[in-house]
Amino acid sequence: MIDNRVETRGIKTSGILNEVIKLYKANHKLFLKITFFIFLIQTFSSALNLFKYAFMGIGLILFLFYTLFLFIIMIVLIYYRIKFSIALYAGISERYKDKEIDIKDALSIASEKVWRFVGVGLQLFLVLVIPASIAIISFSFYHLNKRKTTVFHYLQRSIFYLSFS
Repeated sequence: MIDNRVETRGIKTSGILNEVIKLYKANHKLFLKITFFIFLIQTFSSALNLFKYAFMGIGLILFLFYTLFLFIIMIVLIYYRIKFSIALYAGISERYKDKEIDIKDALSIASEKVWRFVGVGLQLFLVLVIPASIAIISFSFYHLNKRKTTVFHYLQRSIFYLSFS
């Protein structure tokens, strides 16, 4: 088994920056290609987001179909944005290990890891955002209501509110 760990003790910041600059100089074409695709995806996504306002007066049914079409395209764009971001990290990692990699190889590595990345993102959402939302709603109920009850009562009400709304 090959040990891929890098010793980081005793490395000065200037040494790290020198390594980063050498890595970028040697591999700037790969990094710029992947970054360019990320930029294109983001620009296309922003353009679609602005373009939706042109279709507001076309009627409810057509607008709903157009919104559904946009939703599907945005999901695909999010997938590819995540995939190219992971490909950038994979390219950096492989080049740092002195392995030769091109954009196709980086994308194939990224394809294997996209759904794990999405899973970790959803777990972080569940762990961080939902409890924070429950806490905010419970304290809002606590301050808006003039009755003298406990915070746990409002926490229970906020969980009930989030569950059945």
